[in-house]
Amino acid sequence: MVSLKDVISSGFLLDDELVVSAKVRLAPSPQLRLHSVGDRLYYNGTSRTVESGTRLTHGALGVVAGPGEGEYWGEGLQLRFGGGESVSCYLGTLSRERPPPLPGGFALDDTVYFSGSSSSFENGERGTVVGPATLASHKGKGLAVLFDGNKGTVQVFLNQLSREPPQLPGGYNVGDSVYFSGTSWFFGTSEFFAEGDKLVHGQRGVVTGRVVGEDGDVAVMFPGNTESIDCYLSELSPDRPPPLPGGYSVGEQVYYTGGAEKKKNGDRLVYGARAVVAGPAGGDDYAGKGLALLFNGNKKSYDSLLTTLTRDPPRLSDGHRRGDRRFCREEGFSRDEPGEVAGPAMDEHVGKGLQLRFADGALRDCRWEDLSEQRPAVNAWESPLLELMLARFNTL
Repeated sequence: MVSLKDVISSGFLLDDELVVSAKVRLAPSPQLRLHSVGDRLYYNGTSRTVESGTRLTHGALGVVAGPGEGEYWGEGLQLRFGGGESVSCYLGTLSRERPPPLPGGFALDDTVYFSGSSSSFENGERGTVVGPATLASHKGKGLAVLFDGNKGTVQVFLNQLSREPPQLPGGYNVGDSVYFSGTSWFFGTSEFFAEGDKLVHGQRGVVTGRVVGEDGDVAVMFPGNTESIDCYLSELSPDRPPPLPGGYSVGEQVYYTGGAEKKKNGDRLVYGARAVVAGPAGGDDYAGKGLALLFNGNKKSYDSLLTTLTRDPPRLSDGHRRGDRRFCREEGFSRDEPGEVAGPAMDEHVGKGLQLRFADGALRDCRWEDLSEQRPAVNAWESPLLELMLARFNTL
């Protein structure tokens, strides 16, 4: 036979009547306790603010006001702290004894900094102590911390916390202002002014922490980006980088006048191609006398000497310029629609012709010998000379 003591999990004396929340148990549990309205209990859970706005503070002394409500029914009690509204708390977060001091000499509401390594948040991230760690692996060896911007607490070992912001590589601290002195880079696109996160030479950012898993890099948040970007120390400076050689500026459009090259990754350098200045040249052979250029469609930037750059479109072979309108006499081209010279020909026509852009946006290569300023004739009867002769004959 199961006794009343075996089935009562919590109970209250209301007007001398026993109100119980019962769960049948086959054996008495030492955790079963009987509380009464008016009992004084300590809250030993993590500090938090409930939906009503009431603040539950670790170590606070409350008065039992009744059984737990909602999800706490049969599992908790309602307590009133300091005369405010009653709050439901799980039995496991209540005690008749005051909870012991927090480990490590920390106190509630202390500001701490994460000094460990995690893929979830960054080294140096700031948080507030809200109670002791409760996980079995962290009990007595850690704290519950609410990091800035988070909604939930994180349980952290003591050896991963610091009272002071941890020293970052290069002597930087979280919040320091730095300038990016490397080559501009754009994530997910090769277009300089495209939307998305980017690194821009000379732009100022704020150090946000250590790069997870790296010993010598720091993370920096730049204006307009959605998240911090990992940066090499060699590409950061507390001072603004010096002006670029040749009087050029980052983002300026230039034209390449050097020799044509095809890189192993498929990128190309083509005479007359437009590019955007991405920063100073990084190679030893180019230092102080070259720039890093980002060509639309290429996967990375390339160093070029100042002597191979110009601000004005270079004259292409045979006097052609970008923007000139030319017909192509090759088979497959329309004899009624001229194209706009977009640059040197690519692929198998490199060095042998020009690339034309047509009204539909298509780019097509045309050999030098097939380019014409005049609408091409389909046959001899449509040649300009023959048309002129026929016109004069008709006037006779």
